[in-house]
Amino acid sequence: MKRGNGNSSAIYVGLTLCSITLNLVTVILSLSFLTEALFGSDLERMIYISHHQSQIVIAWSAWIVATLAMVLVLIMLTHKLGRQFRAILQLALLIWVIGASAGVLTHLIQMTIIPGVAALFLQMPSVALAHYFSSWDQLMQEMMTLFSNTAYAISALIFTTVMLRSRFLSEKASYTAVCLWALLLFAVVTSQWVEFLMPFVLGSSFILFIPWVLLVSGGDDSQGRESIYS
Repeated sequence: MKRGNGNSSAIYVGLTLCSITLNLVTVILSLSFLTEALFGSDLERMIYISHHQSQIVIAWSAWIVATLAMVLVLIMLTHKLGRQFRAILQLALLIWVIGASAGVLTHLIQMTIIPGVAALFLQMPSVALAHYFSSWDQLMQEMMTLFSNTAYAISALIFTTVMLRSRFLSEKASYTAVCLWALLLFAVVTSQWVEFLMPFVLGSSFILFIPWVLLVSGGDDSQGRESIYS
């Protein structure tokens, strides 16, 4: 049993390091290739998207891979925390998966439909196509900033609460984690009225996941191991 537990811990650590690396790469690619694709006038963005489709596909692909890696980390974390709170942890995992699914779907659309509409508009400009692009874009922004980030924040808050309750994390670490995700929730809600917050909210879950998962990695899983292998 100890050997199996050691293997699980090694896999968890490996996944965590991989996820952190992917998140950092995704943030760098987003700043390099997606800033002009996401912000600015619709015309400026359509021109940029049409002329940089390969870079945009690479950046959104990184988002998808990083999103899936975070899901794998949370699956391992759910197992690591043991059976005592398994039901509520599975609920938290489900909420995160729903947010991640919406995110992956959004990124696929941004890799396919959005560039197609942008290219078509530049070939045959029309009010209808401009409105079509704007409508899709608005939906994508809301899915990413509102839906996915809200799901991530709620899920992480549930995970953190369980870790505090089970003494997996110290009170200081738990309260730090709660503050991080509560800040994201506040920013998501506020960004609907304060537009300049939108760029910061967009990829904030990827950034916040890094310090959060580092805090979690320092947790004491002795209670979790006992409940799993007893």
